[in-house]
Amino acid sequence: MELNVDKFWTDGYDVTTLDNDTYSMLWSLIHNETWVDGIFPIQQVASWSHSTKEKLQGKVDITPTISMLDVPVEYDQIMNDIWHSDYYQKFFRDYAKKVGKIEYIDVWNKTPAHEWHSHTPDNVDLVLLVYLTEQEQWKHEWGGVLQVGTKTIETNEVANIHSILPNNRTVVLINNINPRIFHSVTEQISQNNRYTITTGIKLWN
Repeated sequence: MELNVDKFWTDGYDVTTLDNDTYSMLWSLIHNETWVDGIFPIQQVASWSHSTKEKLQGKVDITPTISMLDVPVEYDQIMNDIWHSDYYQKFFRDYAKKVGKIEYIDVWNKTPAHEWHSHTPDNVDLVLLVYLTEQEQWKHEWGGVLQVGTKTIETNEVANIHSILPNNRTVVLINNINPRIFHSVTEQISQNNRYTITTGIKLWN
């Protein structure tokens, strides 16, 4: 298998699944993680994250610091292995001649609603998301559904919307190169664990 380039450019995203070894290693990290309160009531984040409630409390700008500082080496290695797999690199490295560099990694559990946005302010070209849940199939009515769409410049409305369920071991690559590609997340209603590992990747210096 390899990246569906047409879908990635047209719809703004690609979806694949984790291999068994990577899946087991990430679950091991998640199960041994120390979780603390995030800035949103429903959300918990890894204790080393820059988006903990303690680190952001009292700040006017609650945007987390984008950095690899304090990211455990295990996450760094695993996410680099995913990104540098042939699945992605047959296009980005061999065709586009861009290897890319991971700029940040963050890990959290559960999610509030997030309005339509892009990660252009983070100065990254790609956003790689990994979802881990205890249920193989996530139900739409539970919320926490990722949506990717194309914003119309003239009206500022989002069209061509695609919904991606955060099913267990799902990997999503979002095209942040195109400034018209935006994504959002619906409010999570259920109390089921919905672990997300998010990675920002920069292709150009």
